Amino acid sequence: MEKKKRIVTKIGDVFCVDLDNNKKKYFQYVAIDESMLGGSVIRVFKKVYDIDAEPSFGDIVNDEVDFYTHTSLKIGILEGYWKKIGCCVDIGDTENIFFRSVGELDASKLKKSRHWLVWKVNCVRQDIGELNGIYKNYDLGSIFPSIWVLNKIRTGRMGIKLEEIE
Repeated sequence: MEKKKRIVTKIGDVFCVDLDNNKKKYFQYVAIDESMLGGSVIRVFKKVYDIDAEPSFGDIVNDEVDFYTHTSLKIGILEGYWKKIGCCVDIGDTENIFFRSVGELDASKLKKSRHWLVWKVNCVRQDIGELNGIYKNYDLGSIFPSIWVLNKIRTGRMGIKLEEIE
């Protein structure tokens, strides 16, 4: 009987995501957000690499951040959506990661919300009313299924309608 390998992740871990047979992208595990059920916060980098490229960790983590999100790293590994390639102590500025979320219980039926919540990692959410100004640039905050995160890395969209709510 084959013994299952224990999956261990830690802040700083860098992961690779195959986009197709020719291209790949990277992300890094940068924080645990206790204000979002202890969700793993990742930063996904913009640069797309050839599948055979072997950039240094320094090159990867110094790239521009495409987006931040919360997800289950373990499920993504188990499902084969991404693979851990190593660890880098440079995790960027984790004091200024901001998220937004609709405050209503059933956001799927909304056309426009007047109850947006914003927060920094590990900080209390603030109700800002209607979404405007700089808050529109904040990443959506929720613990998203790994398959949705994979979809956003590959296509730029989570595949949910919440992003379209104003």
